[in-house]
Amino acid sequence: MQKFRFKTEKEFKNEFGSNWRRKIRSSWIEEMDYLLGKKVPKNIVRDILEEGISFRGENGTNFAFSRDMITPIREKPARGRIIVITGSSFGNIKGTITKILHVEDNNTVLTEAIHPGDSFRYYLNKPAWYEKHWRYADEEEKEAWRKGKHMSPKFDKTYKRFL
Repeated sequence: MQKFRFKTEKEFKNEFGSNWRRKIRSSWIEEMDYLLGKKVPKNIVRDILEEGISFRGENGTNFAFSRDMITPIREKPARGRIIVITGSSFGNIKGTITKILHVEDNNTVLTEAIHPGDSFRYYLNKPAWYEKHWRYADEEEKEAWRKGKHMSPKFDKTYKRFL
C-alpha cells in the first residue's frame, strides 16, 4: 500500500485558506498539531481513506481523521533498488524485474538490461512514472531476482496482469 503523511500547515492553508482548521472535514484541533507533516501509520491508512477514523490522544482528547488531512508520500528513485515494471511502454515489458543503476538529477532512472542477453539499458523517465509504470519490488520479487528470474512471480503471463 502507498505511504501517506499528514499535510503540513502550509498545505492546509493553500488548500482551505486561513480558517483551515474549521474547513477540513472532521476539523483539525490544535492538539493534533504535533502530527503536521508526520507519516501516517500503515495500520490506519486504509481506514482513513475509506471512511475516516477516530482516535483518542494521550491526554484523552478525541481526534477524527479524514481523507483530506493526508497526502501520498512520493518516494524518489534510489540507486541499487530492485523494481518491477508495471506498465508496458518504450520496450519495457510489464512484470519484468530489474535494478536501478543510476538516478540522474532530473530523477530519470537508468536500469539494468531488462531482457536477458540485451546489451543496452533502459531509461524510465521522470518520477511521475513511479507507481504508474514501475514500483519497488517486494521481498518475494527481490528473492526471484536474486535467483536470476526476470519476471515477477506475481505476474500472470497468460492474462498479462498482476495476481
